[in-house]
Amino acid sequence: MFIPTDSEGNEVNEMLRKLGFNSFEELISYIPKSLRLQKKLDIPSPLSEMEMLAHVKHLAKQNKPVSEQISFLGAGAYDHFVPAIIDAIASRSEFYTAYTPYQAEVSQGTLQVMYEFQSMIAEISGMDVANASLYDGSTALAEAMLVSVAHLQQKKIIIAGKIHPYYLNVLQTYAKPQSIQIIQTHLNNGTTDLDHLQSLLKANAVSSVIFQQPNFYGMLENSPLICKLAKDANTLAAVSVDPISLGILEAPGNYDADIVVGEGQALGCMLNFGGPYLGFYATKMELIRTLPGRLSGLTIDKDGKHGFVLTLQTREQHIKRDKATSNICTSQTLLALRATIYLAIMGKHGFHEVATQCYKKAHFLANQLTQISGVKLKYEGNDATPAGNDATPAGNAVTPAGNAVTPAGNDATPAGNDATPAGNAVTPAGNAVTPAGNAVTPAGVAITPAGVAITPAGVAKNEKSEEERKKQNEEVSAKFKEVSEKIEALSGKIEALSEALSGKIEALSEALSEKIESLWVQIRKTESMMNRFGFNVGAGVEEYFYNTLKSRMSVANIHFEHCERNVKGKRRNNESDVENEFDIVMKNGTKGVLVECKHRVRKEDVHKMQEEKINNFRQSFPEDAKLEMYLALAGISFEPKAEEEAKRAGMILLKQVGERLVEEAENLKVY
Repeated sequence: MFIPTDSEGNEVNEMLRKLGFNSFEELISYIPKSLRLQKKLDIPSPLSEMEMLAHVKHLAKQNKPVSEQISFLGAGAYDHFVPAIIDAIASRSEFYTAYTPYQAEVSQGTLQVMYEFQSMIAEISGMDVANASLYDGSTALAEAMLVSVAHLQQKKIIIAGKIHPYYLNVLQTYAKPQSIQIIQTHLNNGTTDLDHLQSLLKANAVSSVIFQQPNFYGMLENSPLICKLAKDANTLAAVSVDPISLGILEAPGNYDADIVVGEGQALGCMLNFGGPYLGFYATKMELIRTLPGRLSGLTIDKDGKHGFVLTLQTREQHIKRDKATSNICTSQTLLALRATIYLAIMGKHGFHEVATQCYKKAHFLANQLTQISGVKLKYEGNDATPAGNDATPAGNAVTPAGNAVTPAGNDATPAGNDATPAGNAVTPAGNAVTPAGNAVTPAGVAITPAGVAITPAGVAKNEKSEEERKKQNEEVSAKFKEVSEKIEALSGKIEALSEALSGKIEALSEALSEKIESLWVQIRKTESMMNRFGFNVGAGVEEYFYNTLKSRMSVANIHFEHCERNVKGKRRNNESDVENEFDIVMKNGTKGVLVECKHRVRKEDVHKMQEEKINNFRQSFPEDAKLEMYLALAGISFEPKAEEEAKRAGMILLKQVGERLVEEAENLKVY
């Protein structure tokens, strides 16, 4: 909205003149009078910056922030404690603009954060690879659905058990325009009806079975059996998890899930009025080319230094356009940074402790609520481990009565937030305070309703005489003095030993440094020799195939008029010219073949020919746009998977067998 800064309206008149109008009425003359507002807008006068700030502060005081009250709202958005170090690092200017430049490698810090995030998500989920983040948990689950449909070419999925209703809405939104049918199983005591799931799998060819662990009711699904039923039906298993729960529950990779997604808000991200949040997505290595979103990889540059790059970019929209696996781009990198810091500072022990705290406090809250007349748990399951114990290897930890409560539904703050109706805090150890509000002892043992403290040994205290207490204090003081003297003597010995060792360690360190430097020199020499050897071998292979094809002038019964080696061409890329080189190119008036020479042909070479080489050739030589182009891979040997992949892709295989050139050309495809 334009707010003029002069009272005479000179700025408005100047703008009208620039547009070619004499008045405001003339500007809006094309709008019928019946549609125009016939009265002045009832809005207050404009405020100065100072007045506006005061007004907004006044409005803000009417809010009730979560930090000033107790909130048990959950369902994917949790008021967990966020350590101050996360804000301190994430707000640094180097990170705060988390946009990935088009030449991504110039932003090594951002790429390293993405790489660390991927590594940690892959570790806690037990999967091979994770992407650099998605928009949130719901869209991550939708991406899992789309990947499974594209992978197995089946337009049906099964929702097992109870998933987040908002997530289901997002799935339906994504599914409708693509005519994907969503089938839901029945529930059996709050979890998936496994018999119904099995019957649905027998009656329908589906692309995936999708479930949530823990499910939306906080119940723990029989994940291993759900995944087994999916595998028996030759379909994929995708699970949406609470990341905090993975501190005590079995990693999805261990029960053979194919895709793991979830909402990462609980990992060091604020509630933020509902967003932005953080989706994560992890999968098996065989599905990596279907992975949506960006993927940061670790490599070594020509100087032997570690560096980070965006890898497998041919999946992404800036290359594949409408055929990309997803339209996600820079995404939630700033939120991924916060999650990375959170997981790093927590460590494995801290992450397990947070999950345990959430688990215990959720069950304590449930137990306290059920003490209220008329309140009971909706679902009860089978007996399992006592409350507060770690989850079983299968990940099925529930309360003694089997009453499942979502592990992350309550605060994991040190104070634990009040849980009892009387507002008594839960201790850091997760033990409940009684309704009487009595304090918990250092050992974390609850005080009895009568208010009599229990000692750490669990024996009730008795009243002692003044003389007995005095004698006991003297004994403790004497013992303390004795221990202090021993500690002081031991400290002196440690200090002397430390000085003696320091000199030896320093000498060893210098000798070791010299040895390492010598080894590095040898390694660099070896690398140089290996590089020259590899180049010479590659050049020899290329020489053989070029001379042979040049003498034949035919491939796959197609006669060619021209055969050239090391063909160079330029193509435009981001306003600059990029030079490309092609090993061997053969052409006639209507057809052409692009030959890539390798000592040993790998599966990656097949994909590179399909996704990069042919596109680069087309862009470099637009004059050959009308040619029917074929692709050929030439090598001394082929990896079995590479050979299968190349044949499936309709490529020509050229093999050197002794002194002969052997061709294999089946179901050729024009590229």
